[in-house]
Amino acid sequence: MRWQVLLLAAAAMPAAHAQTNPPAVYPASALDLHHTIQPGDSLYRLAGQYLASAAQWPVLRDSNTLRTPHLLQPGQIIRIPAAALPAQPVAAAVTFIQGQVRQSGAPDASPSLSKGSTLTEGTQLQVAPDGFISIQLADGSVIKLQANTVLTLERMRRRPGNGATALDLQLHQGSVESVVAPQPPAGRSFHVRTRRAMASVRGTEFTVVTNDGADAATSVSHGSVAVQPPASGRQVIPTVELQAGEGNHVDAQGRLGAPRKLASPPDLAALSQLLQTAQQLAFSLPAPGTANTYQVRIAHDESLTQVVRNGAFTANTIQFPALPEGAYFMGVRAVDAQGILGLEARRPVDIETLPPPPFYQSPAPGQQISANSAVLRCTGVANIQWFHIQLARTPDFLHPEVDGQRLSTCELTPPALLPGTWYWRAASVKETRQGAFVSGPFAAPQSFVATPPPPTPTLGAGAQTSWIFWDAKPGYTYRIQVATDPSFLGLVTDKVITDAAWSLENLPAGRYHVRIQSISESGLAAEFSEARQVDTRSFVKATDGTAVLAADHLPVGRD
Repeated sequence: MRWQVLLLAAAAMPAAHAQTNPPAVYPASALDLHHTIQPGDSLYRLAGQYLASAAQWPVLRDSNTLRTPHLLQPGQIIRIPAAALPAQPVAAAVTFIQGQVRQSGAPDASPSLSKGSTLTEGTQLQVAPDGFISIQLADGSVIKLQANTVLTLERMRRRPGNGATALDLQLHQGSVESVVAPQPPAGRSFHVRTRRAMASVRGTEFTVVTNDGADAATSVSHGSVAVQPPASGRQVIPTVELQAGEGNHVDAQGRLGAPRKLASPPDLAALSQLLQTAQQLAFSLPAPGTANTYQVRIAHDESLTQVVRNGAFTANTIQFPALPEGAYFMGVRAVDAQGILGLEARRPVDIETLPPPPFYQSPAPGQQISANSAVLRCTGVANIQWFHIQLARTPDFLHPEVDGQRLSTCELTPPALLPGTWYWRAASVKETRQGAFVSGPFAAPQSFVATPPPPTPTLGAGAQTSWIFWDAKPGYTYRIQVATDPSFLGLVTDKVITDAAWSLENLPAGRYHVRIQSISESGLAAEFSEARQVDTRSFVKATDGTAVLAADHLPVGRD
């Protein structure tokens, strides 16, 4: 047997008055309107003015007990029953939007939306995997649609005389959270429906989740909700009461689940600060235990109506695209195997971006350098305090031979090295807005070969003078830009090259800013890297124009 879930509201909006068989009398109500008869007024004209049609004039006759309805006197007061007033379409408004959300179904509606957009009855909303939208309905309620949600604003009506509203939402896929405004004096019906369930509440916060519209998982955060299958004939309809902190599930076969306690809120005490790379925010939550999934939201506001990242994760490792640094609020719910959302833990979080590693300059990858006078150099990085350079005999860096943790410049001169292959890596260190210091990720390890130095300096024929290097990707080309200013308005180089290395030897002495863009074989270009600072100087050159090299194979500079 197919079931339908009904979460009962205390006051439902009266149905529109049936023109063909109007009731004899509508009881008096404090919400009724009152009309003072003017010369020329008739019940027929007043019914056309206030009710659904002029043919409903008997409603005014019977509700006012008029024995001579055709003999109205100027100054006479006629009661217009609130229950007979017709409902008219009303609109909703977008209060916040993040990512891609498209609308369809409404006539002359633009597919794209923005804050302040008006949504009309019949609009269908499709929220992309990176999207979120908050909507304020005509009765003051707020609905929040999570990522991968499809919902139709099926019916949005209000009676003009008393303000009573009727709001019907059809959830096809995904998750909708409803923060329902307190019951207005005029009354209101509020429904969220899937193919198997319908929720109708007042003054309640609840969430409905469905995979494809066939099932429905309901959880109640505040208030109480009555759940029951649809009526069948005159049989007694069983009812399930859901209190705050409870939920239930209706499966695809229409079986109505019993109330169950919502999963406890996760412990977020250790997540006061989140560190992210320039591309990704990643962190771990406590082991989910019996929960099947985590729903995670990050928002600008504590009520989570301005959500900038949201998603469901089947493991406790959470990954989002990076966010601008700043203060946010996080909400996390455990989701059980039936899809019922647990109680939400919320807390403020501060998000900091880890500084990017510098680019390597010298030695070049695999280069042979003097074992007695090696110098490791890399580019500068804006807005950091120190550099961290490590030197080791193995690429795993389990036992670094040299560990320079607070270097004011990206340069390290180690003691005399044993001949052989060595590995080095570099990272940047920044000060957070709270005054702590954090180290960014290390650049990929790079090797060089330490060799005994030659006895005397030699002239270099076509020698390298000043180079930068970065991680190579098979099949990629690279666009390199060199500028005299950090905004890259004063470009001195803008080229596409095939090697993951670039020489600065032909630049005049001075400070430059360098950034790299990777380009795949298909022509897809990545974002530019963060800029690095490079200082160049003049070098001593031989008569043939090549740089004179010292014993460490590096060019001899002019002081």
